[in-house]
Amino acid sequence: MKQTNILLIIIFSALSFSQEPYMFPDDVLPPQVESFPERPPMIFEIGDKFFSNGDIHYGINPWSGTYWQPGLWGFGNYRIAHQYLTSESAESPSLNNVVNRFDFFLNLKLSGTERFFAAFRPLDKGGMTGVDLTLDESEFVHNFEEKGEGELFKQWFFPATWFFEGDIAELFQFLDYEDRLPRDVGFTIGRQPVFFQEGIVLNDILETFGVSFNGLHLPYASNFKVSLMAGKNHIDRDGTDETIYGMFSEADFYKNMVNVDIAYVQENMGNKTDGLVIGGSNVQQFGFWNTALRFGYSKALGDSSDIGDGMFFMGEFSRKHYPYKNIIYVNTYYKHEAFTPAGGKGAFGRTGILFAPSGMTGHTPPMGAPLAPSEFGISSGYQLFMDGGRQSIISEISFRQAINEDLNKLGLGFKFMKAFGQRYVLNIDGYFIQPNEGDYNYGARTEFLVKL
Repeated sequence: MKQTNILLIIIFSALSFSQEPYMFPDDVLPPQVESFPERPPMIFEIGDKFFSNGDIHYGINPWSGTYWQPGLWGFGNYRIAHQYLTSESAESPSLNNVVNRFDFFLNLKLSGTERFFAAFRPLDKGGMTGVDLTLDESEFVHNFEEKGEGELFKQWFFPATWFFEGDIAELFQFLDYEDRLPRDVGFTIGRQPVFFQEGIVLNDILETFGVSFNGLHLPYASNFKVSLMAGKNHIDRDGTDETIYGMFSEADFYKNMVNVDIAYVQENMGNKTDGLVIGGSNVQQFGFWNTALRFGYSKALGDSSDIGDGMFFMGEFSRKHYPYKNIIYVNTYYKHEAFTPAGGKGAFGRTGILFAPSGMTGHTPPMGAPLAPSEFGISSGYQLFMDGGRQSIISEISFRQAINEDLNKLGLGFKFMKAFGQRYVLNIDGYFIQPNEGDYNYGARTEFLVKL
């Protein structure tokens, strides 16, 4: 009996010190960072650094329970592109220019949740900086050359967008020192891009005040968030004075994510009536396919509203091409009657590279503007990755058709992207568009991007 007990003790001792295959190893290894390149510096970093090591300093204590470690960071992107577009019968190209764009960003970080952000676009804010090669005497032009006195200062030093954002419970920690109450309410105020339902409901720059309630309870959901917003001015439709009120929700379930968004457009002019826009989506994986199904509904609440009556449906499908890391995608949309987003140009750019704008002056999406009140479109493409993901090429075929009219377009295009070092990216686009009426169009873009 004694020998049996000794044997059991030895067995249990050995098992207690053994390493099961599903357990974490006991070996302690230092951080494996040799393969990571050093982060290139920003234009400037004052105060607290974006990435650094060492002790976290005490910072500033503006009131009880709140501590700030301020840091002012400046960074940006510079883009220069040659853009060319012509048609079969054109004696001269309808677009042939060299344009510049500089986006400069200032981020005043106060804490991990509070910051003030401003974005400047001095080169193409309201116009073009570059050379128009379609003119008989091509010369360098700048968009503020014909503006009045003082416009140059505004062009360079007035931000295109700006906002402050934070968290009420973190900003005023004395409200809940132990962080037990549901007071983690995010807020934002300022002039900023607002983007919901991939642009179906809203995609515009608004002077906005918004609050976000995160971590709410919803049965069977791991997270439920509701955001409320009021925004006005800079409505990208006809320049009229409008106010947009929105409620946007997002719920994460076990296998899918669901969004429901509502935007009310209040017209502030006597001869205009209000409008309502509702959107929803379901993002889910079916087998090897990643899917996103979205819809939008707009309703004019009167006879003179800028919001039209209609619906919008969009489906996005993509998957990895096994055994490679390349991507196959098929995106489609259907616009019924006069569907109108609450602000912005809608979600057509999500369909594919031939539907997407470049963000540079003078260049519109190759597939053009909407054909008719009711239409559908589809894009199918393949993205091939090379050089460890630092180089890729997208090949795409696209089609759009008016429902009640004999109008359609067929497009072929490609987009080549190549990264150099840590700051430089080369983009080359080419496309061929054949409408059923009129001459075919072809064009190309070559763009060089510098990340500063």
